[in-house]
Formats: sequence, C-alpha cells, structure tokens
Amino acid sequence: MSCYAHQLSITPVHLNRICRIVAARMASEVVQDYGIGLAKRYLTHTSYSVSEIAFLLSFEHPGYFARLFRQHTSLSPTAFREQTTRHNLSENPPR
Repeated sequence: MSCYAHQLSITPVHLNRICRIVAARMASEVVQDYGIGLAKRYLTHTSYSVSEIAFLLSFEHPGYFARLFRQHTSLSPTAFREQTTRHNLSENPPR
C-alpha cells in the first residue's frame, strides 16, 4: 500500500485511516476487492487464460492469484468462469 500512499503524497497510515472512514475497510482490502472485481470481468467477458489475467493484474505467480481469488469468491477462477458461462447461457439461450 505504500506505493499508493506515495502516489497520493500521503503516508500509508493516513491512507488506511481514509479507507477505514470511507469504505470501512483497510486500504489493502479495498485494493484486493478492486482487483477481484477486475478479474471477474476478465473471466466473464474475455477468453484470456487465468495466467494471462493474473499477469494483467500484476501478480507475479498465477497460483497466488488463484489462491486469492478462491479466498474472496469460494471458487477457483476456472470454476467461476464455468459457472458464469452456464448462468449467462441459461439467461440468454442461443437462438
């Protein structure tokens, strides 16, 4: 979080204080939630592999990305994509 604080010209402690006031979460949680949201969009709307998505989101190791994704969603990225695809097909069947 220090890189974000530095870009904002504030201290990491102040960044956490602001995030707690605005979002009732720590700065690291806000950033993780944002990244997981992006990952969900990539998985739902692109054909990028899980590894490609991990690298797009600046993860050095796809395994760490998959582990973090599972912690937040209770599904692996692949299972999330399959579930989302099935759900979208049931809502919008091919014509």
